[in-house]
Amino acid sequence: MALSMLVQEAVHLRQMLEKLKMKQQQASEVFVDNESAKKLAKNPQFHSRTKHIDARHHFVRERIELKEIEMLRVPVADNVADMFTKPVTRAVFEKHRSFMGLLPLSAYERSENQ
Repeated sequence: MALSMLVQEAVHLRQMLEKLKMKQQQASEVFVDNESAKKLAKNPQFHSRTKHIDARHHFVRERIELKEIEMLRVPVADNVADMFTKPVTRAVFEKHRSFMGLLPLSAYERSENQ
């Protein structure tokens, strides 16, 4: 579900850029930490265990085949989205916060007091 929503957003942004005469020459990179979702999106074969897959997942597969989207694996330890969706340790939270270029709240409080 989240993957299909992300791909829809990427396709929408690509179309908008194309209308602005800024057509993207390369596929948009989509990072996933779920190896099963990645394999399912790339494998066009029908399996009895995947017959519940609906149009959203076929849409993702189509966009990969059209070379509009490229799915890349992100290791679980490096997935910054986890700090928003899963309980993480303080060290992991601070690592991801730093990676995103965010400062701790205390840094903002200090700058206001000066």
